[in-house]
Amino acid sequence: MIKRNRVRIFLIICLVFNLSFLFSQSSIEYHTRDIKINPKDSDAYFSRGFARLVQGLCDDAILDFTQAILISPNEALTYFFRGRCKFMKTYYLDALNDFTKAIALNKNYLAAYFFRAKCKFKMNEFNKALEDIDKTLELSQENADLYAWKAYVLNSLKDYSAAEKLYLKAIDLDKTCHFAYNNLAWIYTACENKQLINIPKAISLSKEAVKLQKKDTYVDTLACAYAENQDFKNAMKYAAELCHLNPSEINIKKLELFKSKKSYLQWVEEKAKIEQEKELKKHQAIEKQKTIWQEITSKNKNPKSNNK
Repeated sequence: MIKRNRVRIFLIICLVFNLSFLFSQSSIEYHTRDIKINPKDSDAYFSRGFARLVQGLCDDAILDFTQAILISPNEALTYFFRGRCKFMKTYYLDALNDFTKAIALNKNYLAAYFFRAKCKFKMNEFNKALEDIDKTLELSQENADLYAWKAYVLNSLKDYSAAEKLYLKAIDLDKTCHFAYNNLAWIYTACENKQLINIPKAISLSKEAVKLQKKDTYVDTLACAYAENQDFKNAMKYAAELCHLNPSEINIKKLELFKSKKSYLQWVEEKAKIEQEKELKKHQAIEKQKTIWQEITSKNKNPKSNNK
């Protein structure tokens, strides 16, 4: 059997990715036959694993990629895709280890650095995630998505000014970077740093994000921005659309709030204040109980004082 070139197969698969789901089942059957003929064919295991990944069969794909690694342990691509499967299964530490192995085999593996950063982010290791994102930017200095992702990590670190600059950089590089439009709009809508609040800009950016891609999270940002601008007619319009896209309890709550002419952020602040008051009352009750207990204990230690 002629040895297939794994990288070439991968590139071909990528070129036809939009149709790959239609043929993935037949691809699985085809490579299963190959494996029966030659159980030591690592490329067959890799290709079947990739087909299973396309179908969302991550557990089976992990088994195939693992078998391919046992046969050919020095293929960065196999570790990378096994890591992708583990990431999808939320096995972030295991995925991180696979991406690290891929990087050890290929020091310039941009995608492996990027997904390792995502693992670190999911594990709340934000500063370590930044290190990997910076490495990806060394490898691809004009990639808008990478600047937007670095901004996203900085936003989690509450470095909002730095995040704002990077989102603007991403938009400057790519006018279709909807992720940057939406996230910058949210900073201008709800940032803890009130100096950055700019509702007109938020609405403009959010409208562009929704125009580029109608995701529920983007529609959510636009609805909230309109509500902050006291434009409850448009807030209700987009909140209703949001509920159609994602009828979650919190989204239905937002629509109810906008109907009562109350913004979501106003409700969040009120809710936080109520929770603080509850915690304060709870603390006061505990302290009162402690005082009563101390008085009882003191009287029990000094019974004579009770007879006077």
